[in-house]
Amino acid sequence: MKIWPNADDGSINRHLQKMSFRCPQTQNVYRCVLLAFQRFVIQHKCEFQVGQATLGAWLRDRAANCPMHLVIHRARIVDRFLDFLAAEGSIPGNPLSQLRSLYGQRTSTPIVRALLAANPKDALELLRPLPRFASFLGKFLYDHIALMRSLGYRYDTQTARFLRFDRFLQTRSELAGQPPTILLKHWTSA
Repeated sequence: MKIWPNADDGSINRHLQKMSFRCPQTQNVYRCVLLAFQRFVIQHKCEFQVGQATLGAWLRDRAANCPMHLVIHRARIVDRFLDFLAAEGSIPGNPLSQLRSLYGQRTSTPIVRALLAANPKDALELLRPLPRFASFLGKFLYDHIALMRSLGYRYDTQTARFLRFDRFLQTRSELAGQPPTILLKHWTSA
């Protein structure tokens, strides 16, 4: 298998052949976006691995010339292509996919926005999900859920509510030590 990027568009053609498009012009749009991405990677001498730095540079280049919704759309097209390349072994891995899993995101849009921020490292860290039941009441909430489940209750709906309450408390550490009525008042007002 050839290592990507290469001067020909064989990888792009193989990727597009596996996709099904409702409109024939869509394939041409995808081809143009992917060829432009490939040219960018080759021009910036990223022959060994397409990583976060290359992706960030490409996104900034696109953001300078296009509105944000088009940058995000093109990033999705490139994301699918990088998944294809990783699956066929042409690249070690998809950096967008790696960032999604590292920062607990289901879609690429927040990752793309973070990579375009003035300080991408801090913006990516803000995407990281809060740990479960890590607030000052987290252990109490977790123990209560465990007790109710040991008594035979499924307790799924209540667990989801407690988890949302715990995440709220993690972001509001100044409420530590307040009585429950004050905590609930702040939570309902938020």
